[in-house]
Amino acid sequence: VFGPARYLVGWQPFQSLEQLGPTVVFFGLLIWQATAYIARQRKMNTMGLMKLRAQVIVASVLLAAVVAFAVLPAGFFGPLSARVRGLFVKHTKTGNPLVDSVAEHQATPSRVYWAYFHVVCFLGPPGCLAMLYKLQDAKIFVILYALVAYYFSGKMIRLVLLLAPAGAVTAGHMIGLVVDFTLQAYEASGGKKDSKGSKASAKASTKSGTKKPSAKADSKAEASVVPSELKELYEEQVGFRRVTALILCTIVGFCMWRLTTHAFAIAPSLSEPQIMLRGKGRDGRPVIIDDFREAYWWLRDNTPEDARVMAWWDYGYQINGVANRTSIADGNTWNHEHIALLGKCLVSNENVSHAITKHLADYVLIWTTRFAGMYSDDIAKSPHMARIAGSVYPDIKPAEFYVSREGTPSKMMQESVLWRLHHWKLDPKAEKPLHFEEAYTTRNRMVRIYKVLDVDEESKRWRKEHGPGYPPALQQVLAASKPFEQIHGF
Repeated sequence: VFGPARYLVGWQPFQSLEQLGPTVVFFGLLIWQATAYIARQRKMNTMGLMKLRAQVIVASVLLAAVVAFAVLPAGFFGPLSARVRGLFVKHTKTGNPLVDSVAEHQATPSRVYWAYFHVVCFLGPPGCLAMLYKLQDAKIFVILYALVAYYFSGKMIRLVLLLAPAGAVTAGHMIGLVVDFTLQAYEASGGKKDSKGSKASAKASTKSGTKKPSAKADSKAEASVVPSELKELYEEQVGFRRVTALILCTIVGFCMWRLTTHAFAIAPSLSEPQIMLRGKGRDGRPVIIDDFREAYWWLRDNTPEDARVMAWWDYGYQINGVANRTSIADGNTWNHEHIALLGKCLVSNENVSHAITKHLADYVLIWTTRFAGMYSDDIAKSPHMARIAGSVYPDIKPAEFYVSREGTPSKMMQESVLWRLHHWKLDPKAEKPLHFEEAYTTRNRMVRIYKVLDVDEESKRWRKEHGPGYPPALQQVLAASKPFEQIHGF
């Protein structure tokens, strides 16, 4: 196991702080089972097994401590990753602007819980509290899992899914309690007759010469007088219990009906393709917004097969999968410096951007969805692009790249190639690009594609011959960069 794993994941389970915990648990279970096997072979009793485990655990801890102190000065152990740090600090303060830019890392708004859990928001919490009654191992596990999942789901929106099993179990437990209470209420007979019968049997047993209870038993009986009377009163109120049970069943039934209708209502939006949206026309009729697929198919049908497309990394997978073209970056690009270079190309002025872009890409694709009423386009993402680029390239000043509250762009943003490509022909004040030619704009103006003029053919040929890497013409640009350093302070 360790041989193949070493080549697949390296030393990450031992170096990464977030993986050290599970690694310790893994080896702890191995020690636990190994000592149990040794004890069976040597026919040890329970005390002998406990001593053996204590000796092995102490020796293992001492050995691990010696190894840790030996490799600690060499920087063998890495810090917590930015994604894990985002679970404990604000998502914009992780110290990694690339992680901060991901929308799924934002804190979860309360409306998201209602959208995905609906009435479970009301049934789950009381069900979780009800599990505190007559605690068992299974109940303790569900309570702890629910609390931990709720905390982390609130810290990061992409983790809301973790709360789904806990919500289903706790809400189901609450529904089960209501059903049990209802069945007991309607199965119960007259409580008064039962209580009278029990009193009569108690008197009969006393007359028949039953042993007189001791003083200690009398004191316990006196202490339980009030609970017994309350229980007797509860058992006598059969009608009230049945009415209460009927009300509770009605409420639970209504909640389940509403949850079912809500699930069927949101199912279409969750199951539809992500690159095709459903909207309404001016006449109120439903329409399909197909700009994204339209743009990707245009690339597929109207560009050479070896065309390289520069776009923000969010769209890399779609360019690869739908357009069948090479993208500069995608969601699997772990190289922070490469994403920073892409950001530099988009937020720099046109001359600086073209001097880099002509060595990397043949086309540039940008999202301009704000012209169709959707403001999560590349202009909205551009401050993140500037922060990522500025973390590697000192000439990029993220503080100077912004849009004011009045909607006015800063000088740096207005001079950026992204702003120019975004607004050309759609804003009368926008200047015509000099080094990029408009190739295609989708029907609803949500995606625009530009052709890079004067592409450096030598760099393109070098890329084909040498594979992954940057052509020699970009070495001067890369020399001006600095390696990204994670900010570790909380």
